Amino acid sequence: MTFNVEEKHAVVGAGAAMAVPTIADAAGVDQLIVSLADAAFEGDRGSASFVSGIGFSVIGMAMILGAILADIDDYLGVMLVGLGTGFVGLGIESLAEGGN
Repeated sequence: MTFNVEEKHAVVGAGAAMAVPTIADAAGVDQLIVSLADAAFEGDRGSASFVSGIGFSVIGMAMILGAILADIDDYLGVMLVGLGTGFVGLGIESLAEGGN
């Protein structure tokens, strides 16, 4: 079986989007949110997760917008959109973490 160009782009984008939360989980982002809460927000985990969630989402949206507006195409553009989507997902996950 061989992949055509669209299928290769789909694999690259999905792999990039999958890599962000996987690496974040391995790095212990939830513990980093707790550390941020202790350091900057005096233990308020909700505020820390809100700030980090918005931050991750803004980074992701900037990556997606950069891929759309800049002259980036082919595999790099698809990878950038995939990474941006992963960061937006990580932002949503961080925002949801504040309610727990």
